[in-house]
Amino acid sequence: MPNQPLPWPRFATVELSGSDLPEHLASRFPRLRVPSQEIGGITAEPKLRVVLTPSGGELIQFGTYGYGLVCLDPDTGQVVDMVASRGEIVRGPLLANSSLDQFIRTVKAATELFPYHDADPDADLEAAADRLRTRLKPIDPQAWSQDGSSVMPPQP
Repeated sequence: MPNQPLPWPRFATVELSGSDLPEHLASRFPRLRVPSQEIGGITAEPKLRVVLTPSGGELIQFGTYGYGLVCLDPDTGQVVDMVASRGEIVRGPLLANSSLDQFIRTVKAATELFPYHDADPDADLEAAADRLRTRLKPIDPQAWSQDGSSVMPPQP
């Protein structure tokens, strides 16, 4: 059987309703436009929902990755992710992007750059990662300088 090309991810945005959020959030976030990829990457949730951080803070979940949740921090406007296993949060939240707009632009750019390397088993994956980083970092430099220990506070 001949090798079939892998399906390429397709970038799209969808609008999610905040009608199921608690009133204090629903009034601020009646709807959000978020990225979604038809194949791989981020899957948008049917509706916005509140999830709690391990410390008890509220986040607005709008999507999932294969390994966890993608959320908007309603206090800072940052997009964060949390790793989940068997329904339990095991890591996070950590900064993904400084704003929802920067997150959308980053996902769109990453999707447009796919594939990141060829299928050669000897491909230099480190070089491919460096090329991807070089293209994405200017969208949100703060997200790339983060140390990974916690969500960064908003900058003045």
